[in-house]
Amino acid sequence: MSDNDYTPSTEDVRELWKIQFYEGIADDEAAQDAGWDDDRMYAQFDRWLAGHVAEVRSAAWDEGFNTGYDKVLVENATRMSGIDYRVNPHRGAFAREEI
Repeated sequence: MSDNDYTPSTEDVRELWKIQFYEGIADDEAAQDAGWDDDRMYAQFDRWLAGHVAEVRSAAWDEGFNTGYDKVLVENATRMSGIDYRVNPHRGAFAREEI
């Protein structure tokens, strides 16, 4: 496998993020005194990653819904089940406003 084929793992990216963070605060005594440790930094990265993944999932759901949207089918399914199928489960918002 060549260097061009390498894809870093999530753990690789977490570790690189931590190193960059430490380098960024190397000359900032106040930041160093704020109590940053590896666990706290990993948790911050994990929150960012979870938010990013949620946004990607949400956008993919919207795209799929809007591509395959059938107004009559959705109206009937909603009326029969009482569940509003226009709601993006990743966003909690309507994919389309009209029905």
